[in-house]
Amino acid sequence: MASSFNLIVCPSCDQVFNLEQAWEDVAGRQFIELMTSLPSNIVRPFYSYLKLFKPEKQVLRWTKVLKLTQELAPMIKDCQVKRNGIVYVVPYLQWEQALTSLVQNKPPSLQLPLTKNAYLLTMLANQSEKVAAIKEAEVEKKKQNQVRKSKTQGLQSVAQVITKAKKKTKPAKPPEGWRPGSLPKSKN
Repeated sequence: MASSFNLIVCPSCDQVFNLEQAWEDVAGRQFIELMTSLPSNIVRPFYSYLKLFKPEKQVLRWTKVLKLTQELAPMIKDCQVKRNGIVYVVPYLQWEQALTSLVQNKPPSLQLPLTKNAYLLTMLANQSEKVAAIKEAEVEKKKQNQVRKSKTQGLQSVAQVITKAKKKTKPAKPPEGWRPGSLPKSKN
């Protein structure tokens, strides 16, 4: 029997119940409130993801579910992941795909039950780094192509280069006030 310290009495119906049960009830309600604030396409995959935390022979406590959700919900809403001091952009679709993938294709190395969100966050950060690397490579390639196109269109033969060099150019005009054998006057 639970100690009388852990028991509370309902002020409305005089029913006696355990204080820990009351905390679990409150945590469950807060969890539902948080879930309703998430984008609708993420709710179901997120709920399935939370099942990865359930101990084999126990129920998953609402307080644990709430704690896990409170860590991820702000990141999901802000479309980002904060990992090791770096903020990665993670759109809703990427969140949805990562949650679904983790549930449906559990890696053999993944030890269940999970205890923290670290595996998911690392997975999302790695995906974001790969996407950023691909985009950066595309930008660099575009820059290189622009430099090549700026003056010449592809490679030129030596004969073309010599022909261009032999073409007469307009003679340079000497600076104003210049006479042969003298230095230009400074305007100071």
